[in-house]
Parts: sequence; C-alpha cells; structure tokens
Amino acid sequence: MASAHPTDDMLASYATGAASPGVALLVAAHLTYCARCRARVAAMEAVGGALLATSPADCAPPRLESVMARLDGARADRPKAKASGLSIRDPILPGPIRDAFGAPLSEIRWRFRMPGVSECELPGTGPERVSLLRVRPGAGVPAHTHTGVEATLVLSGALLDRGAVHLPGDVAVATSDDDHHPRAVDGEECVCLTVLGGAVRFTGTFGRALNIFAE
Repeated sequence: MASAHPTDDMLASYATGAASPGVALLVAAHLTYCARCRARVAAMEAVGGALLATSPADCAPPRLESVMARLDGARADRPKAKASGLSIRDPILPGPIRDAFGAPLSEIRWRFRMPGVSECELPGTGPERVSLLRVRPGAGVPAHTHTGVEATLVLSGALLDRGAVHLPGDVAVATSDDDHHPRAVDGEECVCLTVLGGAVRFTGTFGRALNIFAE
C-alpha cells in the first residue's frame, strides 16, 4: 500500500466528480495501489449520496435535476480505478494512465526535457500540464517553485523529494510555498506522472536560466 497519498481535497473532488482531468487521472491511478484511499473515496461518495437523499423536499425539481445531471456526467467521464492493481499488459503503468496515454510504457514517445529527464505530455487537459516523466538514476528537476499545485505519482523506481523517498503508488504534493529539487534515487530509473497547475519558476544560479524556456 502507498505511504503518501493525495490530499483530502483531491480525494473529495474525485469522489464528487469535480476534479480536473489531471487530478482525476492521478487519483484514479493512485487508487489502483491504495486500499486506504479507495475506502476513503467510497465513504465520501456514500456521504454525498446520503446528503442528496436527505435534501429538503421543497428543493426546486429543475435545480436538483440539473445538479444530478452534472454529477452523473462528471462521474461518467472521470478515469476509472480498478482494485486489481497494475495493468496486465503493462508492469508499470496503471490502467487509467495507460488508457489516457493510449499506449503501454514500451510504446510511449519521449521528448527530451532537460539532461536526464524525458517527458510525454498528455494533450487536452486544459490549463494543467499532465505528463509522464522518465528520470535517469540520480537525475532530477532543478530546484523550483510553482504558482500553483504540483502533484506527482511515482510509478516505478524511487523519487527523493524534500527529504522523503517516494515509492511506486506514493503521491508527492508541492504548493507555491515549496521550493524543491525532486530527483530519482541513485541506481534505478524513475517513472512518474506529474500534474502541474500554474507555472514553474526555477530557482538557484543554474535554474534561473531555465526560466527563459518555461515561459
């Protein structure tokens, strides 16, 4: 079971169908690893259903029907999590991620991002940047902060971030208050899914030069 998890806000938005496409994908993939979070999402869905069932009887029918339609539509569109774990056809990518990217890891087309880091970006995710990253052992992203929230789900290898080692299934969340330098642990390549809301701002002497390319 994973030892680091999405925030309660992420789980709640997934449970209600209000999550952004990137957060919905990350949570769905994390749930394939984590029985604890599957139970939490199920409990949140049950509470939401109970609240709707006990809504005042004089609630205007058109408004209630509109809310229910939006919820049903969002839930139908979100990525589905399977309790059975990783995809049979891919030992690394969980089913929701493999389905979203349309290929197993062996067929992903990587693009150079920076020394030691390759990326495959998922199109059509609105203002978010949703990507698979492949990081060589010991390599990583230079120190940076963000204007929004960055969530990273480890899929293989191990990621060192702010003094903690994250293993497959773990989620690392960084906010605009964090200045960090995530990197793959020595000895093993790391593959992860990242969901970035807002812009990246590199810090440090070398990192500031990269801001030209981050605009």
